[in-house]
Amino acid sequence: MDPEVAGSKPVTHPIPFVVIAEKSPMPGTNPAMILDQIRVYLLEGFPQVTIVQADAKTGTALIHVINGRATRMVEVTDTFLDANAAFPDPVDAVRRWDLIKTLKDAESGSIVRVTTSGLRFV
Repeated sequence: MDPEVAGSKPVTHPIPFVVIAEKSPMPGTNPAMILDQIRVYLLEGFPQVTIVQADAKTGTALIHVINGRATRMVEVTDTFLDANAAFPDPVDAVRRWDLIKTLKDAESGSIVRVTTSGLRFV
């Protein structure tokens, strides 16, 4: 009888494994992390930016952006937060779409929605 089978000696044979390459998810796919990165980006243009809890009913997260007496809202859809590698990095996308400029040009009380297809006023 083989001693390895009988249990008298530990098995020392390497265990083969297979590495499966798959499309890696987009960096920062944690929605809370993405929201925080967007908040940090918005702080480049505004003195006060606060993330409000996500709304499960509407599938969005809200960010309050305050500049003096003017307040604006950013509504970030769950679809945007959960986007896969087929979409650009979320922070790169809001930078490219120039969310800061859009908010600065908007009237106080405006709401800008961020989706996988871009920015739009609500």
